[in-house]
Amino acid sequence: MVPNRQGRLDLSPVGLLIGLEGDRCRLYDGRTGERLPDYEERVQAMKAAEAKARDAAEHIAGPEARLHELEEGLHRRGGQD
Repeated sequence: MVPNRQGRLDLSPVGLLIGLEGDRCRLYDGRTGERLPDYEERVQAMKAAEAKARDAAEHIAGPEARLHELEEGLHRRGGQD
C-alpha cells in the first residue's frame, strides 16, 4: 500500500485512514481526514461527560426535593383553608 500526501494509508472498506503521529498509530475519518480519539481520549471524554451529568443531576435534585416537599404540604393542607 502507498501512503497518501499526509503519509496515511487508505482503509476504504471501513472508511478510515491510518497513519503515524509522532510515534503513535492514529486513525482518521476517511471522508473528513479528522483524527479519531484513541482509547485513552475516549475514556477521558466519557469520564468528563459522566461528571457533568452527575453535577447536573445534583443541581436539579435540590430544587426537585423542595418542590416535592411543598407539593406534599399543599396536599396535606387540602381543605384546611
